[in-house]
Amino acid sequence: MLRAVAHAIAWLVAAWHAHVVVPLVNAWESVSAQAEASLTAVIREWFGIINRLLNAAGAWVLSVVDASYAETQLVAGRQQQAWQRWWREDRTSTLNAVVANAHSVR
Repeated sequence: MLRAVAHAIAWLVAAWHAHVVVPLVNAWESVSAQAEASLTAVIREWFGIINRLLNAAGAWVLSVVDASYAETQLVAGRQQQAWQRWWREDRTSTLNAVVANAHSVR
């Protein structure tokens, strides 16, 4: 009798574990994995944004302090990019635009 009760209790605990605990754990693991991936992407994006802001601030400070750097950046900003020539003219392939830009830089 005692052994039958023990087996019944063990079966109830195993069934409860299989039908309640295991689905909850699986759901928690999938949600936490998605949250971890999302948080990693957000942190990586913020590092990229902070990096761009620091680069822009450094370039601005350098252009204020060093006039020759400012002039170099102004000249580079006025230079037409390869994609601009490609878009306005005959729309050659991207590879041809890259090659043309490489030849014009030299």
